[in-house]
Amino acid sequence: MPEYTSKEQLYDALNKMVALLQADDAYKQRISRADLTVAFTITDLSAEYTLKIIKGTLEGAVGTADGATLGVIMSSATLDKLLSGRLDGESAYEMGAIRIRGSEWVAESAAGYVYSMVNAYKRATGQV
Repeated sequence: MPEYTSKEQLYDALNKMVALLQADDAYKQRISRADLTVAFTITDLSAEYTLKIIKGTLEGAVGTADGATLGVIMSSATLDKLLSGRLDGESAYEMGAIRIRGSEWVAESAAGYVYSMVNAYKRATGQV
């Protein structure tokens, strides 16, 4: 598990993951009908990162997008567990490890896109 010591280190890992996913035709097909912006707030690093998943395209950016469809607040350890597939979003939410801003229904649908990110995240962070 990566132990992030700075938000820059986290941003680097997420940017690498996004680049891998942008080159993945199967992932682009998976998100071909999506229209979702997820703003992550990482509490222990005072970090914010936004993923825009729109009709077959994925963009990642430092900061929070105005009008994000979903906000997810958690620690960097929880983010790592989610993106590496060791923890699912529903369990994390029920345990209080994540908080959401926005609709629980939207969060459930977003979870499917996150599960599809696991391999790219593991590759980006050297976990495979």
